[in-house]
Amino acid sequence: MKTCPKCNETKELTEFTPCKDGEKIRYYNCRKCHTAITRAWKHAHKPYRNKDVKKTQKRRNKESILLATKAHTLWNAEDIEKLKDKTKTDKELAKMLGRSNISVIRKRVRIGVNKNVGSA
Repeated sequence: MKTCPKCNETKELTEFTPCKDGEKIRYYNCRKCHTAITRAWKHAHKPYRNKDVKKTQKRRNKESILLATKAHTLWNAEDIEKLKDKTKTDKELAKMLGRSNISVIRKRVRIGVNKNVGSA
C-alpha cells in the first residue's frame, strides 16, 4: 500500500506506474494523477515542443538531402585527375573530395586505377 501525495488516497502498488529504472521503483503519484500531470505539461508546452520537433526534422531532412545530392553528383574532370594519383589512398581521396570511400573505390575501378588487391 502506498499513498499518493496528489490525491491523498492510499492505493495498491499496482496503481503506481513503475519507473524506467525497474519494477521495484514506482512513481510518487498514482497512475491517474501522473497521467493528469503529464497531460497538463504536454498541453502547456505544445507550441514549443512542435516548433522544436519541426525545426529538428527540417534540419535532418536538409542534411540528408545534401548528402544524397552530393553522392549523386557527377564527377568533374579535376576530381578524376585526383583519382588517378596512385600515391594517395582511397580513404585520403574520399576525405579530400568529400565523398564516401566506396564511391572513390568504385570510380577508381571504372577508370582503371584500381589497386591489385592480393597480388604479390
